[in-house]
Amino acid sequence: MEDSITVYSSPTCPKCKMLKMQLKAKGISFNVCEDTQVALSKGIQSLPAMEINNQLLNFPQAVEWIRGRAKKKTIRH
Repeated sequence: MEDSITVYSSPTCPKCKMLKMQLKAKGISFNVCEDTQVALSKGIQSLPAMEINNQLLNFPQAVEWIRGRAKKKTIRH
């Protein structure tokens, strides 16, 4: 089963961009939410934050989680 991942970010946030780049580099699918009211309603006080299967991670926790994931291998024919 694939994880449900949402990145709460701001379009001008360098850490947000880095987090999304790391997810893409590992081939991990994710959604992006840039609505600060939604983030605040979830108790998020600083961006970026990442939600995985309803568990919120702050930036350092998110980076650690991504580092622990193996890069998906592309099968070539």
